[in-house]
Amino acid sequence: MPADFPLVSVTAVAGYPVTVTAPENVDVCVGWENEAAFSAGQYVPILISGVPEGYEPVVTYSIAGSDEEYMLFPYDDDDYHGWYDGFDMPAAAVSVHVTLGAPTYQVDFVTDFENGFESLGASITVNGAITWISSYNGESWAFAHAGDTVALRFQQPGVSVTNVTSNDVAISCANGVWSFTMPADFPLVSVTAVPTYPLTVTATGGVSVWTGYENEKYFSEGECVYLFFGDVPDGSEPMATYTVAGDETVYLIDTYDDSDYGWFGSFYMPAAAVSLNVGYELLPVLGTPDFTLPTAIKTVEESAFEGAAMCVVSIPDSCKSIGDRAFKDCTGLRQIRIPADCALGVDVFDGCGKVYVFGTPGSPAEEYCETHDECVFVAEDADCD
Repeated sequence: MPADFPLVSVTAVAGYPVTVTAPENVDVCVGWENEAAFSAGQYVPILISGVPEGYEPVVTYSIAGSDEEYMLFPYDDDDYHGWYDGFDMPAAAVSVHVTLGAPTYQVDFVTDFENGFESLGASITVNGAITWISSYNGESWAFAHAGDTVALRFQQPGVSVTNVTSNDVAISCANGVWSFTMPADFPLVSVTAVPTYPLTVTATGGVSVWTGYENEKYFSEGECVYLFFGDVPDGSEPMATYTVAGDETVYLIDTYDDSDYGWFGSFYMPAAAVSLNVGYELLPVLGTPDFTLPTAIKTVEESAFEGAAMCVVSIPDSCKSIGDRAFKDCTGLRQIRIPADCALGVDVFDGCGKVYVFGTPGSPAEEYCETHDECVFVAEDADCD
């Protein structure tokens, strides 16, 4: 003590408790001196002794206020005279649970993805508890007890995992989660992945867009991108175009009205980001026919005009039936008017592309369009200015 009046400053941090449950006769020391509380971010070593021969400690911990459970895999270390592992203390109370279980084995992960396994955004659970994948010098591995259920999920934007395989274990996939039962061995798991590219959507006019079957925002090169359109005004059809990063070309997407899915379209993903623009336009008005049929015709025979050059066709009211594949491969055909009581055969417009069929609501022509995606029905009494 000086011959003065010193001022002493004390810095303190909050401490959070750690509680432990363990089998009888298994001793668990928390911290190097068996402390009862730790500050956030402090490393908390777990030292376990008294484990019977032939068993290993199974250690999990949970954090107050969270439903997640985390798993540790302690190893038998002579320096610590028992089993050792640890974790970084969160800013909340922690409960550590120790049981006895089967031996631990290592599972190794390899991938053909050019950026390595660490770039796949993998997360792993063992029996539902979160654990860690370790990586060093391009190698990745994790631990599990024999008989444990190991589950992998990949959630890295810009990467699509297409397959997870192993010659050592049977792997199944459900809802994007790959899982297997850990053997009493050291399995090798191979992961196949490809790069993906972002799809951004701009929709106007109140039209909604669902991309892919799960509304995905990333797709791999060559993948078919299905588009489903909602809230399209009556008497209209969705208008969809897209551009590719680095390319000024505007690409048009054909849209179809399907009885099960409603309006939909698709395109194949290039190896670049894509910007999709969606709106709507009024259904067209029937143009002037450029292909004339006899006014007294009663039947258009099977394959009658297959491959013929035409754009706008008006079927006379005298016609009562159109045969199978009558307009097959008429690639220039865009509009056709069909009388109210005219029956249609099989694959009438096969190979034509998108065809607007003008007719009377409730007619065979409308029924045909409902089951053929390439045909868009336009009611002749619709307001189509």
